[in-house]
Amino acid sequence: MATSAEEAKKQVLSDAHFGDHSMLVYRDLDALREMYCAYCKAHLEPASEIVLIATQYETPDRVRQNPMDYGIDAEKYWRDGSLVIVDSVKGYQHGDMTAC
Repeated sequence: MATSAEEAKKQVLSDAHFGDHSMLVYRDLDALREMYCAYCKAHLEPASEIVLIATQYETPDRVRQNPMDYGIDAEKYWRDGSLVIVDSVKGYQHGDMTAC
């Protein structure tokens, strides 16, 4: 069950505006997964926004699977370009996001 602090972090993500900078500290990888999956659910399905996830701790394929575990058709959003998942190390070191 999510704590009030975890719910507040999800709200910070949902309330963010263009140009905002936020830092969220999460207790473990499961908490991070829950936050980005909740964000995807709130912003991909009803709002038709683009979500970019730059992953470091898991492979892009695993990160694509995680939202599916929350009932989100991540494969559909990945194919249409509204969900972009990149390996942060490759993206930052190579500077070519298409190489991810």
